[in-house]
Amino acid sequence: MAALLLVEDDVPFATAVGRVLGRARPDWSVEHAASLADARARIEARAFDLAIVDLDLPDGPGTQLVRELARRRPPVKAAAFTIFDDRAHVLDAVRAGAVGYLLKEEAPQRLVGQIAECLDGQHPLSSRVTAHLLGFCRTHESDVQLTPR
Repeated sequence: MAALLLVEDDVPFATAVGRVLGRARPDWSVEHAASLADARARIEARAFDLAIVDLDLPDGPGTQLVRELARRRPPVKAAAFTIFDDRAHVLDAVRAGAVGYLLKEEAPQRLVGQIAECLDGQHPLSSRVTAHLLGFCRTHESDVQLTPR
């Protein structure tokens, strides 16, 4: 059973997402937090396999939580879950330690698949998000060093 924490301040939307995830994957337990403070309290009370974090929360940016979770020992995986698909938000989330960047507009089946990928150690990104990262790499080619394996 995978334990998921959905950090989303829009309660009706979070309820709908939780319902979709629960129906698609009965082996997932989904808990909801509506703010950074609520999420932090839940994380202290229980272990989660993945936090799915809205980037625009009422008490601060979700990237704060993503960063905190990445620094925990052991780290907790966190994926950005947002409407923002611009380069600044994408890069902030990636730099904070997000293991995936999930757009709220994705079809439910795609969202379920992306969350499964995060749990399996993969790093799902929407195609628009991938375009931003590729563009960043192209414009900062001298800063990005790729080492062959």
